Amino acid sequence: YDRLRKLYANNPAFMARYVLGEWMSSGKMVYPMFNPKIHIINSNDIEVDYSKFKYNFIAVDLGSDHPTAILLISKAWSGEYIISWECKLERTAVSTIVQYIGNVMNMLIKSGSYCKYIILDPAAATLKDELNKNDINCWINAMNNHEQGITCVRNMFALNKLYILDKCENLINEIYSYSFKESNENNNKDEVVKVGDDFCDAMRYGVYTNESLEVDK
Repeated sequence: YDRLRKLYANNPAFMARYVLGEWMSSGKMVYPMFNPKIHIINSNDIEVDYSKFKYNFIAVDLGSDHPTAILLISKAWSGEYIISWECKLERTAVSTIVQYIGNVMNMLIKSGSYCKYIILDPAAATLKDELNKNDINCWINAMNNHEQGITCVRNMFALNKLYILDKCENLINEIYSYSFKESNENNNKDEVVKVGDDFCDAMRYGVYTNESLEVDK
């Protein structure tokens, strides 16, 4: 309970539901099937060894008037995705963002693994240029179909094939607040509220793009 209280200290909805035992509606949550008891891994329970995964990759949502979100995602041999590391950079030059990405890639190499590729926001032209200048050419454009990407992530959670280390607090908090707009008589299409969605976008870029590439093989 102490661990859960610390984990959900900034998330009153999770605190009420999973610590205090109060029922709370999922409302317009994009990922209502996300269950912290299942999908969050206690970092004290495992030691992440990147060399034992099938492969690892990085997903990035580049920010200008909003934070840049970087996620390290691993694919297990059994098919599950594990998001083990995140980085939030606000008002940060692209050269510095590239340094953070390079540090993660070096960490993977030192662990006996490597970065398969970097999945980037398709609109991140300045970041792509900076990566190329630094001879980091393993980036690919993310597939950015919102509806299909969200469906893919929803399926991963529903099938218990997507897990997040509890250290990724920004992503975890975003998942609960990530919601659809209220529909009206002129628009019945589900649209996501585009506020505080940087890490959810990076997760969608990474998981959906990688799944699509595997299916296409």
